[in-house]
Amino acid sequence: PQVMQVVREQITRTLSSKPTSLELFKNKVNALNYSEILKLRQTERLHQEETLAPPVLELKERLKPELLELIRQQRLNRLCQGTMFRKISSRRRQG
Repeated sequence: PQVMQVVREQITRTLSSKPTSLELFKNKVNALNYSEILKLRQTERLHQEETLAPPVLELKERLKPELLELIRQQRLNRLCQGTMFRKISSRRRQG
Protein backbone atom coordinates (compact mmCIF):
# COMPACT_ATOMS: atom_id res chain seq x y z
CA PRO A 1 0.00 0.00 0.00
CA GLN A 2 2.78 2.44 0.84
CA VAL A 3 4.57 1.83 -2.46
CA MET A 4 1.31 2.35 -4.33
CA GLN A 5 0.76 5.67 -2.52
CA VAL A 6 4.21 6.89 -3.52
CA VAL A 7 3.77 5.76 -7.13
CA ARG A 8 0.33 7.39 -7.30
CA GLU A 9 1.80 10.60 -5.91
CA GLN A 10 4.70 10.49 -8.38
CA ILE A 11 2.29 10.14 -11.30
CA THR A 12 -0.15 12.75 -9.98
CA ARG A 13 2.53 15.35 -9.30
CA THR A 14 4.17 14.71 -12.66
CA LEU A 15 0.88 14.99 -14.54
CA SER A 16 0.06 18.23 -12.72
CA SER A 17 3.15 19.78 -14.32
CA LYS A 18 1.67 18.88 -17.74
CA PRO A 19 4.67 17.24 -19.43
CA THR A 20 4.70 17.70 -23.19
CA SER A 21 6.23 14.34 -24.10
CA LEU A 22 6.49 10.83 -22.79
CA GLU A 23 10.23 11.25 -22.33
CA LEU A 24 9.71 14.37 -20.21
CA PHE A 25 7.09 12.48 -18.19
CA LYS A 26 9.54 9.63 -17.54
CA ASN A 27 12.29 12.02 -16.49
CA LYS A 28 10.03 13.88 -14.05
CA VAL A 29 8.66 10.65 -12.53
CA ASN A 30 12.19 9.34 -12.03
CA ALA A 31 13.23 12.64 -10.45
CA LEU A 32 10.41 12.32 -7.91
CA ASN A 33 11.90 9.43 -5.96
CA TYR A 34 10.80 8.34 -2.51
CA SER A 35 13.03 10.79 -0.65
CA GLU A 36 11.79 13.70 -2.79
CA ILE A 37 8.17 12.71 -2.09
CA LEU A 38 8.95 12.63 1.65
CA LYS A 39 10.53 16.08 1.48
CA LEU A 40 7.52 17.49 -0.37
CA ARG A 41 5.09 15.91 2.10
CA GLN A 42 7.06 17.30 5.05
CA THR A 43 7.07 20.79 3.52
CA GLU A 44 3.32 20.61 2.87
CA ARG A 45 2.67 19.33 6.40
CA LEU A 46 4.67 22.20 7.93
CA HIS A 47 2.82 24.71 5.78
CA GLN A 48 -0.51 23.19 6.77
CA GLU A 49 0.38 23.33 10.48
CA GLU A 50 1.26 27.00 10.16
CA THR A 51 -2.23 27.75 8.88
CA LEU A 52 -4.05 25.86 11.67
CA ALA A 53 -6.14 27.82 14.12
CA PRO A 54 -4.64 28.47 17.58
CA PRO A 55 -7.20 26.23 19.39
CA VAL A 56 -6.25 23.32 17.14
CA LEU A 57 -2.56 23.88 17.83
CA GLU A 58 -3.23 24.09 21.56
CA LEU A 59 -5.21 20.84 21.50
CA LYS A 60 -2.46 19.17 19.50
CA GLU A 61 0.17 20.18 22.05
CA ARG A 62 -2.04 19.08 24.93
CA LEU A 63 -2.62 15.61 23.42
CA LYS A 64 0.94 15.04 22.24
CA PRO A 65 2.36 13.55 25.50
CA GLU A 66 -0.59 11.17 25.81
CA LEU A 67 -0.24 10.02 22.21
CA LEU A 68 3.51 9.53 22.52
CA GLU A 69 2.95 7.39 25.61
CA LEU A 70 0.35 5.33 23.74
CA ILE A 71 2.79 4.77 20.88
CA ARG A 72 5.51 3.77 23.34
CA GLN A 73 3.18 1.28 25.03
CA GLN A 74 2.10 -0.24 21.71
CA ARG A 75 5.71 -0.69 20.63
CA LEU A 76 6.65 -2.20 23.97
CA ASN A 77 3.71 -4.62 23.80
CA ARG A 78 4.72 -5.64 20.30
CA LEU A 79 8.26 -6.35 21.50
CA CYS A 80 6.94 -8.40 24.45
CA GLN A 81 4.67 -10.45 22.18
CA GLY A 82 7.58 -11.33 19.95
CA THR A 83 7.70 -11.66 16.22
CA MET A 84 7.75 -14.77 14.06
CA PHE A 85 10.48 -14.92 11.45
CA ARG A 86 10.38 -17.15 8.42
CA LYS A 87 12.97 -19.86 8.25
CA ILE A 88 15.76 -19.27 5.76
CA SER A 89 17.13 -22.33 4.08
CA SER A 90 20.86 -23.01 4.40
CA ARG A 91 21.12 -22.52 0.67
CA ARG A 92 20.00 -18.86 0.96
CA ARG A 93 22.24 -17.89 3.87
CA GLN A 94 24.73 -15.30 2.86
CA GLY A 95 26.28 -13.77 5.91
